[in-house]
Amino acid sequence: MRRIRVHDHGGPDSLTLERVPVPEPGPGQVRVQIEAVGLNHLDLWVRQGVPGHRFPLPLVPGSDGAGRVETGPRAGERVAIAPNTTAGAIRGEQIDGTLAESILVPAEDLLPVPDDLSLVDAAAIPLSALTAWQMLRKARASEGERVLVLGGTSGVGQYAIQIARLLGCHVVATARTEAKRQACVALGAHEVVDTESDFHRLRPRFQVVVEHVGAVTWDRSVQALDWGGRLVTCGATTGAEARVDLRVLFFKQLELIGSTMGTREDLHAMWAEVMAGRIRPLVAASYPLESLAEAHAALESGVAGKVVVTLPGGG
Repeated sequence: MRRIRVHDHGGPDSLTLERVPVPEPGPGQVRVQIEAVGLNHLDLWVRQGVPGHRFPLPLVPGSDGAGRVETGPRAGERVAIAPNTTAGAIRGEQIDGTLAESILVPAEDLLPVPDDLSLVDAAAIPLSALTAWQMLRKARASEGERVLVLGGTSGVGQYAIQIARLLGCHVVATARTEAKRQACVALGAHEVVDTESDFHRLRPRFQVVVEHVGAVTWDRSVQALDWGGRLVTCGATTGAEARVDLRVLFFKQLELIGSTMGTREDLHAMWAEVMAGRIRPLVAASYPLESLAEAHAALESGVAGKVVVTLPGGG
């Protein structure tokens, strides 16, 4: 079988295609034929490297995957893969991930895929939706509150819009282009503002801000918070250094909350909404495994939606 493995950090050439024997499951494991892999910014960081952070190279990237069970009593079932193990390890970051034609996983890490959801779409959901779910839970977003979602067509952004809407919140999203703004409305945003020209006009009236962009938007995100507001962040795509005016923090009684991934309880609660058809992905494009470098380039360019890689038989 084929798999992708990163031996050294660098450019697209670091994505090494290898041929290895098909793995045999051990006790409690099942083998899944992977047909689609959803990409995340984590995949870019694993390939490029992150200053001050050590990845356990060589490493098979990929946190999200979907395919068909090949072994055991659930053989033939369409499934998605939990992006984190019950022990908390993140696939594609701390242990080998999903970017292989077949992988072994514990049976408890399988998520059933509903009949009306393609495997490409299923592979685009778990990590980003789980991250958004925990962010809004930790921020205590509740019915009637105003929620601002940065980058509404990004991986986390698209799911934050849908989940906040499910919670009964009034959702405002930001997006750079008219096409992305229309996509945010289709996802459920009540209002969408232009990231470049309108963001600075937002009055401080949001109880929750979902922030994952980083340094470029940080000051404006804090300013957008109402008294007692909560800003929850999971990323720093545009830079990790941010300034906080402590006077604003304590005078307005704000909360700054960090969040990464989510618990297994969060995963199952979120996936129940997927099974019910209330959470669905916005997929920008899919690429065959042979075009993985192009898929990485598309993700880096900031396309509107998720990028998915398909393997033979995928879809």
